Amino acid sequence: MVRALIADVLALNGYDVETATNGQEALDWIATCSYDLIVSDLNMPNLDGAGLYRALEAQHPELLRRLGFVTGTTEPPVFQRLLAETGVPTLNKPFTLDDLLQFVQRLL
Repeated sequence: MVRALIADVLALNGYDVETATNGQEALDWIATCSYDLIVSDLNMPNLDGAGLYRALEAQHPELLRRLGFVTGTTEPPVFQRLLAETGVPTLNKPFTLDDLLQFVQRLL
């Protein structure tokens, strides 16, 4: 539901948006297309945000500077460590639509 809301808001504001249900699907898209920005949840099935980060680090390190995470207010320690170690920008849930648009603008 959050993914659909984010996609709709960004599309209505002029962004071309593609969505993925998990980190592996996102990597499949990245292998075939070029992206200006990746906004990912940390908590996803199959390949979570930490796994996506590590895969990007190994396969597409140039994309790391264009990666931002959407995160809940209480995350498992592994996610907290990743965010502390990497400094990847985050948008904390709950957020407003204006927060989302400002987050995207900062990342771009």
